Amino acid sequence: MAKQKSNMLRFGIISASVIVGAIIIIVVVYNLSMKPSKAKTEEIQKEAKSYISEHFGSSVHLIGTVYDNMGNMNYDYAAKAEDKKTGTQFVIYRSGETNKLVDTYVSQKWSDDIRKDTLPYVHKKLGKKADVLAYYDDEIGEKLRLSPSAMGSYKDRDAYVTVRVSLPRKKKSTDNEQFKEMVSYLEKDLKIKSGQLIVGYVAENGEILEDNEWHKTFGSQSK
Repeated sequence: MAKQKSNMLRFGIISASVIVGAIIIIVVVYNLSMKPSKAKTEEIQKEAKSYISEHFGSSVHLIGTVYDNMGNMNYDYAAKAEDKKTGTQFVIYRSGETNKLVDTYVSQKWSDDIRKDTLPYVHKKLGKKADVLAYYDDEIGEKLRLSPSAMGSYKDRDAYVTVRVSLPRKKKSTDNEQFKEMVSYLEKDLKIKSGQLIVGYVAENGEILEDNEWHKTFGSQSK
C-alpha cells in the first residue's frame, strides 16, 4: 500500500513537472514570436532606403520600423517614413501579392486630407469631442499607378474610402437625419465619389455605448 502511494506520488510529481515544463516552453516560444527579427528589420530598412531614393524627394526620410506578428496588416515588417514637407507618415513594405516593394503614401495622404477637411464639419454638427478618421486601401497608389509627385487630390479619383466617426454619446432620435446630411456633405462639398460613412457610439475611454453602428454607402459604387 505504501509502495503504491509512493508510485502515485512520483507519477503526480512527474506529471506536474511535464506540465510546468510545457507551459515554460510555450511562454518562451510566445515571447520570442513577439520580438522582431533583427535581420529582417535591417533588411526592410535597407530596402526602404533604396526605395525612397528612387521614388521620393529629399524631404522623405525613415523614422522607424513596424512589426506586425498578429496578422492585422498586409505585412510582417515595414519601414516607417515621414515626408517633412507634408507631415505625412506612411510605411514601405513588400507586398504579399506581387512581392514588390510598395508604399502607403497616397493612401495615408488622402486619408489625412479627408480627416482635416471633415473635422471642422464634425465638430460643428456633433460637438468637439467627436472624432473622424478616413481609410483607403493601403495599396491604392500602386493600383491607380500614382506617384507621390503626381497623385492629385482625393477629389480627382473615384477611389473607395471609409469615413468613420466616433461619437462619445448615446443615440438620439435626430441622428439618422443628421448623418444623412453628413453623407451629402462628403459627396457634394468634399467631392468624394465613392465610399461609406460609419458612425460608432464610443466613449472617450473606448467603451462601446451602442452595439449597432450607423452605416451608409454612397457614391458610384453604391449604385
